Amino acid sequence: MNLRNKFLIPTVVVIFIGTSILTIISYMISKQCLENAVREQIVRISESAQKSADFWIKDIRMNIVTWSKQKSLYWAVQNSLLGKRARKSASVTFAGLKTKDYEVISLANAEGEIVSSSDPELIGKTNVSDQEYFQKALKGEVWLSQVIKSKISGRPVFVISAPIRKQGSSHTGVLFGIIELSYFAEEIIDPVRIGKTGFACMYQKDGSIIACPDKSRIFNDNINKYDLKPNKEGIWTYTARGSERLAAYKQSRITGWSVAVSAETAELYAPVNRMGHISVIVSGFILMTVFIVIFLIARSVVKPLKNILRGMTAVSDQVASASGRLSVMGQQLAEGTSEQATSLEVSSASLEETASMTRRNADNSKAARQFIKKEAVPNLQLMEKKMGQMQTAMKTTLKAGEKTTELIKNIEKIAFQTNLLALNAAVEAAHAGKAGAGFAVVADEVRNLALRSAASASDIVALIQDANLKMKETKNYYQQVEDIMNKNLRISEKIEHIIDEISVASDEQAEGVSHNSNAIVELDQVVQQNAIHAEKSASASERMDALVEQMKDFMGELLEVINGR
Repeated sequence: MNLRNKFLIPTVVVIFIGTSILTIISYMISKQCLENAVREQIVRISESAQKSADFWIKDIRMNIVTWSKQKSLYWAVQNSLLGKRARKSASVTFAGLKTKDYEVISLANAEGEIVSSSDPELIGKTNVSDQEYFQKALKGEVWLSQVIKSKISGRPVFVISAPIRKQGSSHTGVLFGIIELSYFAEEIIDPVRIGKTGFACMYQKDGSIIACPDKSRIFNDNINKYDLKPNKEGIWTYTARGSERLAAYKQSRITGWSVAVSAETAELYAPVNRMGHISVIVSGFILMTVFIVIFLIARSVVKPLKNILRGMTAVSDQVASASGRLSVMGQQLAEGTSEQATSLEVSSASLEETASMTRRNADNSKAARQFIKKEAVPNLQLMEKKMGQMQTAMKTTLKAGEKTTELIKNIEKIAFQTNLLALNAAVEAAHAGKAGAGFAVVADEVRNLALRSAASASDIVALIQDANLKMKETKNYYQQVEDIMNKNLRISEKIEHIIDEISVASDEQAEGVSHNSNAIVELDQVVQQNAIHAEKSASASERMDALVEQMKDFMGELLEVINGR
């Protein structure tokens, strides 16, 4: 079997299987979508019909309740002349209010006797005290009965009753209307159609059908015989008259009645079946088209493929030659890469040594910073403190010297006065003659002592003044020393700041050197890998030569396959 047939048959089989699966899936999805659409449609129809029924019943119920609140009806159930007139007026009113929805509208007193009605035949002749709708309404309830067959017309009817009472008094009567269901069914239920077999019907709590297009089923057919659950809303299938039907129902919260809409499943799902047939026909047409196209493509591909094989043979020869040259270049690249790896190892070692020296510099700068911070700066600060204390002591000494000078000057003044007194005493002794000779000697000695004291005081003052001058010079020198110490302290702080910056820079430099070292290590690894790859490339080139020879053999075999040999 040649290449064309080998390509054509499996492709057609794969496309056939894929098309079949796709058709089946599309059919199932479409069927499911249509079933959901049908279900939603019949549910919407049943809900719409039930809402219409609820609205209609609410409207009639509101009418009965509104009429029951009229004061004239309260008087109409009283046994009085006014009540008699009110009853006649009520009968006329009921006759005017009676429409096609009502079979009869009547008013009963507390004893159940009908005293006014739209049907005059019932007045005074009918008592409804035994009826449930009368008893419930007389107790104050607005009552809606179940549907029953009318004794007058034989059609389905139900009763809505409401109590009659005056504000502040007890219930004195009941107003009730017998409602015809047939007219509502003819307008709402009977027109519902789904295709040819679909229709709607209404049934009450006991399952009995009360409205249906087929009038023979009213009160004669019961939904329960179809094994359904009429007290629960939902969708179901059932068999009726030999046909499977799909149904949906909606139950009223007001009356408990349900509206059911049903149709034969064969009619509902007929479009799905037609779509399935069309899908099969389309799939067959697609399969035939694909078969023809693939046949033509395979036919047009075989000849160019032979030319390609010839070209590939020539190219394989050129690839074999190029792979040989590539092998030689790979060996040279491997050798160069090995030399580069050796150089990178030397650079890496040198960079690691630089990083170590940088880290030592950073550690030394940190140690110097700690020394200045813990030793030099505290010593300078302590020296500054002691110099301040010395300055204070010198100021105190200078002040004491000044006070001493003042005291000695006082002594000098006292010596001067003593000298004057001694001089005066000598003069007086001279005037006294011999009697004052001894006193003159003493006065002379006192004057000598006074002179000596004055001279000594003068010397001491001179010495103290000279000492004060020296102290002032010392104070000036101290101030200069203090300025120098403060300047040294600021210089130490600046040196500490500079050392901090040097330490930070050294850390950053060490980190940078470390990153560079890591980069060189990684580069070394890359270079070594390149060397390995180069060796592998050379090996691969040699392997390529062998593969080229293999490819030549394969192309020969492929040529045989194309030719069908």
